[in-house]
Amino acid sequence: NAYANAFGSWPTAGVTVTADTTVAPDGTTTADTLAFTSSAWAYTINSTVTSTATLSMTGSIWLKGTPGDKIGLRINNANTAAGDYIVVTLTANWVRYSLTASIPFTAGQSVTMGLETRVVVVPGTGAAVTVQAWGAQVEDGTVATSLIPTYGTAVLRAADAPEIATSLFPYNVSEGTLYIEATVPTIVGGSRVLSLNN
Repeated sequence: NAYANAFGSWPTAGVTVTADTTVAPDGTTTADTLAFTSSAWAYTINSTVTSTATLSMTGSIWLKGTPGDKIGLRINNANTAAGDYIVVTLTANWVRYSLTASIPFTAGQSVTMGLETRVVVVPGTGAAVTVQAWGAQVEDGTVATSLIPTYGTAVLRAADAPEIATSLFPYNVSEGTLYIEATVPTIVGGSRVLSLNN
């Protein structure tokens, strides 16, 4: 998305965006303040998909705010609303939140990621929430990779070495663990995703 870090360019309802109010996790004053009413949302359309399959998509964003305040993080198919959400509890420090969802698509439909205070996402009556936000990103796969900040122009990154919390899969400190995520084309005899030998 060309406007992943330009929250003022996101479609919103009931949200006031003030740009460049806060020092971001990277040390620059590029984080925005988003003031949500009790039933508000802010979404970005991140990309149009060409697949007709169900895709694993991961959305991530850095947030901080009043400790204990809650806001919903949602990723879905913009055309059908199929997807998933989590409710996060804000802290006074920057935290990168991420969500992976398996989203069914028809070619030409779009994926969106956003923040919500609507009751349908945040249980209870909902509440007005003010958050500082930075570094929104949506990508294929199940791992939130390092951020490509964009402010109006889409950019590409060089190869990245993603990290994943060891709590998310079996991990052995003394022996080590090898984690692989791959898309495998049609298997031909003898094809391997991984081979280890001496």
